[in-house]
Amino acid sequence: MKKLVLGTVQLGLDYGINNKKGKPSLEEAYSILDMAYQNDISILDTAAAYGDSEEIIGKYMKDTNRRFKIATKLKPLKKHKNIESIIESEIKDSLRRLNVSSIDYYYLHNFKDVFENPSILNILDRFKDKGLIKKAGISIYDTEELDYIINNLSGLIDIVQIPFNIFDLRWINSGLLDKAKKTGLMIFARSIYLQGLIFCDKETADKIHPKLYGHITKLQKFCEVNNISLDQAAMGFAKQQGEIDYIIIGCDTQEHIINGVKNFNSQKIELEKKLYNFAFDNFKNIDKVIIDPRLWAKV
Repeated sequence: MKKLVLGTVQLGLDYGINNKKGKPSLEEAYSILDMAYQNDISILDTAAAYGDSEEIIGKYMKDTNRRFKIATKLKPLKKHKNIESIIESEIKDSLRRLNVSSIDYYYLHNFKDVFENPSILNILDRFKDKGLIKKAGISIYDTEELDYIINNLSGLIDIVQIPFNIFDLRWINSGLLDKAKKTGLMIFARSIYLQGLIFCDKETADKIHPKLYGHITKLQKFCEVNNISLDQAAMGFAKQQGEIDYIIIGCDTQEHIINGVKNFNSQKIELEKKLYNFAFDNFKNIDKVIIDPRLWAKV
């Protein structure tokens, strides 16, 4: 059954194109984690590169005695001769910061590490045998990367994390999600709101791509006609994709969690089918500059 995951990059960094408040205080971060726990969100997604997110989570779990499953990520690495000792040190640092004895889902944060350090996945497998991590995977950006994983790394990793949203239909067009599931991969979907891009105003949109605001207004009109919000549309589109096992939502307020949980639990099957058809009629070939945050100009 599909599950909701709380993304916590906002707890450790100023993150998101529509984030006007910046990084929350420790008290605000605790309130956000409280709300997640109270709404039965059992998995937190973080990374060593997300500022002090891991430390905040670890402190929260120690102070409250409330436990979450943890997904975190290895910092991007350069080619090293002593790669195993570096990874072991990084894992143990994350364990210490998170105040846990084992990491439930441990990702490579950089797909290139697979090529620059060819033994890296076997090394992660050894750390699974030692009990330091439970499942190993890769956080990716592109369909070409998932295609490579399916054809060359089957059996070496357990999970992938992909960006997936109503503007980014590459994963469905390629048929790779279905292929990935047939190899036994678990799929985590992030960026269902495209880092908040679907909510941005014309001025911000125009700085990224001249056609972006046109796509946003089309989605807004669909939502108005069907009496739903933009975030309901984004969640509904992600939720109906059967191959996806986990949906990650980011937030910087308690209200965002409440809305995310509400939208996740909403059952609007007929509208979701209509939304699916609308997306493919309008967003099938969106420019990659729009759907890849790495390509955005600073806004």
